Amino acid sequence: MKLFFLIFTAAVLNITCSNNTNSGNPNPIFTASKIGELPSSVLKEKNKGVAGAFSGIVHKKLIVGGGCYFPDKMPWEGGTKIFEDKTYAFEIGEDALQPIPIAFRLPEQVAYGSSITLPEGILCIGGNGLDKCTSKVFLIKWDKKSADLVKEDYPDLPVPLSFTTATLLDRFVYVIGGSVSPDGKESNNYFYRLDLSKINTQTFKWEKLLPYPGIPRILSVGVVQSNGIRKCLYLFSGRNVTNPERPIVLNDGLMYDPVLKKWYPVETNSKEGFPVMAGSAFAYDSDNIVFIGGAPDSTYLKAQHLAMDLAKAATGSNADQIKSELIRFNNSHNGFSPQIRIFNTVKKSISSGGRFDGFCPVTTCAIPFGNGAIVACGEIKPGVRTPDIFKISKK
Repeated sequence: MKLFFLIFTAAVLNITCSNNTNSGNPNPIFTASKIGELPSSVLKEKNKGVAGAFSGIVHKKLIVGGGCYFPDKMPWEGGTKIFEDKTYAFEIGEDALQPIPIAFRLPEQVAYGSSITLPEGILCIGGNGLDKCTSKVFLIKWDKKSADLVKEDYPDLPVPLSFTTATLLDRFVYVIGGSVSPDGKESNNYFYRLDLSKINTQTFKWEKLLPYPGIPRILSVGVVQSNGIRKCLYLFSGRNVTNPERPIVLNDGLMYDPVLKKWYPVETNSKEGFPVMAGSAFAYDSDNIVFIGGAPDSTYLKAQHLAMDLAKAATGSNADQIKSELIRFNNSHNGFSPQIRIFNTVKKSISSGGRFDGFCPVTTCAIPFGNGAIVACGEIKPGVRTPDIFKISKK
């Protein structure tokens, strides 16, 4: 049970991230290659990219919609976060993407929702704007006649939620965790399910399930994979900021058995657990989960503590010094974890599966594709977005 609350100090995690990246597996088995990027503006200005966008594949086309970014100044410099409703479409080639002009926009400017690729389209769930979260759920489909995307409304979530993780198990969509506030502070152990087989019936609505164990979490990583007996729902990492003065980062794992309707702690032979907060993951073969990147708690907690110190100092004599240290810390950030990790659900083992050569994005999702996944945009440093789109492939 101790894995429910496994939290590491910054020093321990720094050692883990720097020294345990390729142990036991000198030859990466997954590679990350850039296959495209969000197009430049009409003024030929390079796209800044977005974090927290909806993304998925519909009618053999990659779709990226919404998200947020800082257009000029970083947040610690007083910059304002801009939320988008703009949507991009791409034809997926062998090793490259070809942009497709479309007119479709999301129904609102939103980021940090969850998206799942279904056979019928991309299901977009919740998210938030500048000052509130949304409960809206809708399906994005491709309309052949108009050669554009169209929206189909689905049942609203019982509460407005952002920073969730969502997965598809058979014909059930599960939504886990999240917050009802755009700053992530008002969180709970939310756990909902939508039965897609009931569409067009009066019973097509979200079902509230028993809360998952442990403390509430946002920006966790969810994925469906077999535990050696049957497909189960896995939940990893995340953080809790209910108390701004004591932010908590979790490196644990939980598993939900849909038949037994029970949660279990995920055991592993790895001392560091699952340092994959805000990262992404996809299932591979019959018993592997592939994790892409993540935000180590040492980096996040350091920035949070500096920000708290600055808030407490306010206009005090050392306020300028703390502000300078915070700006210096964020501006010198080396990026989030570039590691690709593989967890075997049967052997309970974690091994290295490769790494990004450059910056690895977080606050995005891994869209299953071929023998790997596509990862579109995201955050590569605090406040810094990327327009780049990557393909994760088995080497």
